[in-house]
Amino acid sequence: MLTYYDKDLEDYICDTGRPCITVEDAIPREDFTLLITFSAGEIRVYDMKPLLADVHESWDVFMPLKDIEFFMSARSNGLTVIWGNGEVDIAPEELYENSTPL
Repeated sequence: MLTYYDKDLEDYICDTGRPCITVEDAIPREDFTLLITFSAGEIRVYDMKPLLADVHESWDVFMPLKDIEFFMSARSNGLTVIWGNGEVDIAPEELYENSTPL
């Protein structure tokens, strides 16, 4: 899915023409949760533990996130949450749909 910023709407727009869910801010916490502020101003908590429980060394891009030091490098790139130099990310829709309102 491609996104672009629509200055008239002051929001990110998906290639479908609808506003997208974007991550404005992400704060990693030592319990492997993320405190996320979404584009609409809503703050939610996303628990990474269930996702990380299914990670396997041989094939999963999320394997580095099991290292708390690497996990704590999470930040927003204006669209979603990324780690490192952007080599690991997670879809903003996943973050929103599977997070809990604060």
